[in-house]
Amino acid sequence: VIGRNAARRTFIDNRIVVQPDLDGNRRVDVLDLLSIIDAWGSCGRCVEDLSGDGSVEVMDLLAIIDAWGDHS
Repeated sequence: VIGRNAARRTFIDNRIVVQPDLDGNRRVDVLDLLSIIDAWGSCGRCVEDLSGDGSVEVMDLLAIIDAWGDHS
């Protein structure tokens, strides 16, 4: 099964592949970093929670840094 949900997560064979490009501009850049900072803390099921642990914190920030750049 392949598809995308509203949280910009791609599902492939029941596994979630996280999309660190939070604004959909095909780049992981300062706009995505600012989204992480803005959502910092407990958030439940927010898009910025890239680690899926219910809060936006260091692991989510590191995911943004790791994916930094163009993703065309």
